[in-house]
Amino acid sequence: MSRFATRPRLPLPLLAGLCAAMIAAADVTLVRDGVAVASVVIPDQPTAVEQFAATRLCFYLKEMTGVQLPVVRETAAPAGGARVYVGATAAAAPLLSAIKARQAPAEASVISATGSSVTLAGRDDAGTTHAVYRLLEGLGCRWYFPAPWGWIIPRVQTVTIPAGDTYQAPDFKIRAGIGNPADPTDKSPDWQINEWARANHLGGWRWWGAGHSYPFLVDFAQFEKHPEWFAYYNGARHPTQLCTTHPEVRRLALQVVLEALAKPNAPRLVCISPCDGEGFCECDTCSTLIPDDGKGSKLTHDYADRIVDFANFIADSIRTAYPDHYVTYYCDYHSVGTPQRVTPAQNTVFWLTQWAQDQLHPVGPETRLGKALQHWGQYGNPIFLYTYWGSYGSFTYWPAATTIAADVPYFHGKGAVGVYSETHESWGGQHLNFILYPRLLWDSKTDPQQFTAEFCDKAYGPAAAPMREYYRLLEEVAANGPVQYHLHTEIATLFPPAVMARLRQYLDRARLALAEAGVDPNCRRRLAFVDAGHQVAELYYGIGALKAQFGVSKDPALRALISARYAALLELIGRPEYQGRLVENWLFEPGLRQELAGLEKGTTFGPGKFTYEDGFERGGKTAFDAQQISGFAGGTWGLDLPAGGSGRVLYEFGARDGVFSTATLTQFVTCNRGRTLVQVSTQGAAGPWQDVLATPSPDAAAAPPAKPPLDLGPAVQGQARFWLQITLTNELAAETVCGFDLMKLDGEVTAER
Repeated sequence: MSRFATRPRLPLPLLAGLCAAMIAAADVTLVRDGVAVASVVIPDQPTAVEQFAATRLCFYLKEMTGVQLPVVRETAAPAGGARVYVGATAAAAPLLSAIKARQAPAEASVISATGSSVTLAGRDDAGTTHAVYRLLEGLGCRWYFPAPWGWIIPRVQTVTIPAGDTYQAPDFKIRAGIGNPADPTDKSPDWQINEWARANHLGGWRWWGAGHSYPFLVDFAQFEKHPEWFAYYNGARHPTQLCTTHPEVRRLALQVVLEALAKPNAPRLVCISPCDGEGFCECDTCSTLIPDDGKGSKLTHDYADRIVDFANFIADSIRTAYPDHYVTYYCDYHSVGTPQRVTPAQNTVFWLTQWAQDQLHPVGPETRLGKALQHWGQYGNPIFLYTYWGSYGSFTYWPAATTIAADVPYFHGKGAVGVYSETHESWGGQHLNFILYPRLLWDSKTDPQQFTAEFCDKAYGPAAAPMREYYRLLEEVAANGPVQYHLHTEIATLFPPAVMARLRQYLDRARLALAEAGVDPNCRRRLAFVDAGHQVAELYYGIGALKAQFGVSKDPALRALISARYAALLELIGRPEYQGRLVENWLFEPGLRQELAGLEKGTTFGPGKFTYEDGFERGGKTAFDAQQISGFAGGTWGLDLPAGGSGRVLYEFGARDGVFSTATLTQFVTCNRGRTLVQVSTQGAAGPWQDVLATPSPDAAAAPPAKPPLDLGPAVQGQARFWLQITLTNELAAETVCGFDLMKLDGEVTAER
């Protein structure tokens, strides 16, 4: 573990006297009264990163002063004037030798200003890049949004670097999220994610294999030809996971890994993680890795040993040839707990996930992730965290800054070597998370309140005060609210109309403050962007409130208003200046369009094939489409049923300009905790009813699940209208359960002749 530990920052004065070439300390001026008085010097044979870092330094200095500093090779540097040495120049060699002798970690950076020169150098290329952006930060530059209007660039006539030496190394070896700072390019000149990532010091160790990496190791298209390579369970092979004990699977997987590691600049980590979901192998060999429950049965849903055993095979195979590379895999994700039969290899990094856990309240020793840190930490291997500080389920607000401020120091205190945040780019309502977590991963001692205050002061100028209140309220409602996972239907409960009105007041006050002051136009653009993010929330949360009203009144005018709100929301997030920025359009826009289409179509279908589906989160579409509903509560994941309770939902489906020829419940997921009754009527909501599926009330064990497909065709064929009634009873569970969480009806309407 010690070889992975992040070394503490060393004050650079400890290096004083180690560099004989250093002369008496003095401030170094680069631009004086709008005139360049310095050159930027790079090695005679610079790396691509050193060249790029020098170019970016000159770019920002020109943005600040209007003056272009020349970039020259070291042996061609002019005799007079100040010099800014970037990278591993000969002039920087004594300083770099000194910090290497002190075993400075990767990405460590040095800024040394003395005499007539400034040295910006790093333990490696990444460290040199950090040194450049750290210098610019010291000059007042900030990168709050990944666009030129989101940068804070002071306008000055003179740039002077104070004499002195500073050394810094990141607190975490892996600081990952939105951007890839190793890539110097950006697809769009006005939305520069990679520049934002570099400037905010994301980076560190990279990994091969994405996350769910089994398909990278063995081609799942080989299932038909080689089913024996894949998971065996329920009496057959399935292309859900690999059979990780199969010799050919191991040979193929190792071959792929060795080819990846043999390439130049290969990532430090190799991810050996299963596919998302379950379906693990239970063949005779894999079964030897399944622990017992102590009562003579196998714990088939405890996957830890099977995952670790396969990862150990790869780790053991690369240890000698690649001693500086490590295997990583998701822990506490596919199953909870550490392996019972297999000891993890020492050259593995545990990648602990926060999936399916409360995301908006801090991790502690009694939380699931806190316990996982304790249990997996007992092995002494390095630990890597997988968090969700940019929600995959919410495109509106996700106020996690307070949690981030608590969790990052907590992770650092537990010796974690890195943090990756799955960060979907919904910048409109989640941007505070995105700028805070990189800063804390770089320096976990950062004061988050001071950081946020500075952000508001620099980003909003005269509007700083109301914007501080805006962010404070967002965090307050999250911190004081219930546990939160990732559903936008769930986060919406934190933002009732009264809260949204207060947020709107703060934004309006901020806009008024800017209107009354002469400010940089970029300041107005930043506020306009955040305001547009709030409009996204206003529209979507407003839709939720209107849905509830419609569920009571069934007023057609409300349905039309909801449809108009959806259209306005889609228009807003689809504007060219906001496309893929306010929300991550590719992830959320299809669902919004599907919601709108479902709203407009309802439960009446014209000639041709049709589909009607509902996931029932927070009630789903029942407010719109159910003719009657009783007994259910709109839960987080679906329609909830209390212990001993019954729920009933009734739909009326119609064929427009035709009749139904087929209708099938192709997906139908219930709680499997009691009686399930599915009935069809073609005479009306009062029946008579024809049973399509009825499970008897069991005495002791759960009833057989209602398995799709359920064919309604014989009952509805040739009819222009039918009624579908579903009744569920929670007869076994002693607590509230998710009674109904998925229904999908497929069929076809034949045109009248």
